[in-house]
Amino acid sequence: MQTREFALSDYVVGRVVGPTLFAAMPHLAADGSIDVLVSAPLDLGWFDRVARALAQSTGSVVLMFDSKGSLLARQPAPEGLVGRHFEDHPTIRAMLAHPEGVYTGEGLDGVRRIFGYAQVPGTGARLAVGIDEGEVLRRANREIMTSLAGLLLMTVIVLAAIWFGGERLFVRPIRSLTRMAQRIGHGDFSTRATDLPWAPEFVPLAVALDDMAGQLASREQELRDSNGQLRELAYIDGLTGIANRRAFNARLTAEWQLAAELCQPIAVLIVDVDHFKLFNDRYGHIKGDVCLRRISGVLTASARINEALPEGVAAPPSFRKFAARDPDFTARYGGEEFAVLLQGAGLDAATKVAERLRCAVEDLRMAHESAPCGFVTISIGVASVVPANGNSAQRLLEAADAGLYEAKRRGRNRVVTHSELTLAQAS
Repeated sequence: MQTREFALSDYVVGRVVGPTLFAAMPHLAADGSIDVLVSAPLDLGWFDRVARALAQSTGSVVLMFDSKGSLLARQPAPEGLVGRHFEDHPTIRAMLAHPEGVYTGEGLDGVRRIFGYAQVPGTGARLAVGIDEGEVLRRANREIMTSLAGLLLMTVIVLAAIWFGGERLFVRPIRSLTRMAQRIGHGDFSTRATDLPWAPEFVPLAVALDDMAGQLASREQELRDSNGQLRELAYIDGLTGIANRRAFNARLTAEWQLAAELCQPIAVLIVDVDHFKLFNDRYGHIKGDVCLRRISGVLTASARINEALPEGVAAPPSFRKFAARDPDFTARYGGEEFAVLLQGAGLDAATKVAERLRCAVEDLRMAHESAPCGFVTISIGVASVVPANGNSAQRLLEAADAGLYEAKRRGRNRVVTHSELTLAQAS
């Protein structure tokens, strides 16, 4: 009567009839007033029949509720639900908040469902269809497992084809090339990959391996040559051609450990050219270099003839380990100083060697007008010890150097020894 047009009510639940909605149609008189109003109730029973058929065919839940949350119809229809108010239920409240949409939540029976809902046109009611979430997930899982099984089967087929078809064409050649690369990596540069039959696709790689092996062999030889030159520069004295101080210290360390294992003595001679600065000042550095080279030759050539043992005494087995090694080791220790390492030599044997070296240099009769005797001479400090706790290679050098200092103090051109007692007390 207000709109003077056709009107449709919302759903209501009556006392006698179930959920019903009313339709009204006014009839206007000639003067425009309403003279007749036709009204008819529409029972919701038809909805139950349609919803029941839908629920049975799909296994879903179909329900309708009004704008206040009152349940108008539900299929399947449990006893006591239709007509009740569920405005506080989270699912009903969520669907009333929007005209249409999808919502996942707990249904009126406590089962989680996925609801699709829409507003009934012209009313505030909502029509909703809910599908069991667990069933949806089970179906999705079945589909996923089916897809995965198909993918796995296809993967197995592809891998089998690669394995059986590619073993001969690709895997075997690659293994052969890998073995050759490993041999090259281990230093076998003589291997040649091009000597074997290859598929055309692998020929460039085989040629590249051969080129790499050749280049590595060339680089290795260059490296050996360079290392030899560096070793010579590091351990050889450039002026005299004999070992330098670095080489002497390394050799002394090794011989000290060996002497300690065999409980054998080891001796060191420290040699100094007397008044060498005066020699350089008078004759020049070139003559001085010649003098040092001649003295180094004498020191190197005057090796022992087994002074380490008394006459008539056979060498013990432990001494043979010394005899099998190189004889005395001579090095330029720095400036006009030289050092001689005597393996297995006691103090007496070392003193004999030192005296022979002094006499050999004196016999050269190299003119030295600034020296008291008129020719070049040397002074030698001698020390010998059996390595044990309380002494060291450094203390052995210090004792020999102290002997050299004493020889200079006594007038030079002489040999001064230090006993083991003196070595133990050296600082």
